[in-house]
Amino acid sequence: MAKNLNTGEIKPVGLKLNHLPKEQWTYLAVLVRPIVFAEKEPINLNVLTKRIEREHPLFQGRLKMVRDDFKRWKKHMFVGRQQLGSTATPTPPTDLESIQEALGVPDPNDHADDVSNDYQFAWEYLNANVWHADLDKSERHQASSSHIKEHYAKCAEIRVLSATQFALELQNWLLGARADGHDF
Repeated sequence: MAKNLNTGEIKPVGLKLNHLPKEQWTYLAVLVRPIVFAEKEPINLNVLTKRIEREHPLFQGRLKMVRDDFKRWKKHMFVGRQQLGSTATPTPPTDLESIQEALGVPDPNDHADDVSNDYQFAWEYLNANVWHADLDKSERHQASSSHIKEHYAKCAEIRVLSATQFALELQNWLLGARADGHDF
């Protein structure tokens, strides 16, 4: 069953597979979601690296730098307003200042750590449009202006593309450990 966000009508959904085109960043978002964006998943980056260290004592503490980089990545602002110093004349407020007010503040339970706004905007967009994991986020997103939708989409795109570094870093580390004779 699926709810039409425009009419509220609930209809049965067929079993036809609608594959995402592999050349789009949204396909990549689906691939990296369990590792990078779904912290409650059993294969997320933190759980996976801690399990490797627990099961292979020789590597204890060796993947902490990956987890630390991941925490810094979540807090780093890729898209947003920054204080660059004073100007001769104050700049007028932009529509971006009202983004959080227009869509509401994302659910604080979604993220245990302090994260940047663009990470939260990406989370909202991905849950509303790519993963379809949250009906409330989908409804809020559909009700927002086109400018806000574009801003959230750009935040999500940048976050997804930059998130691949963690999957690649872990893959390279595992391949290197295998080449050194470890049984991964």
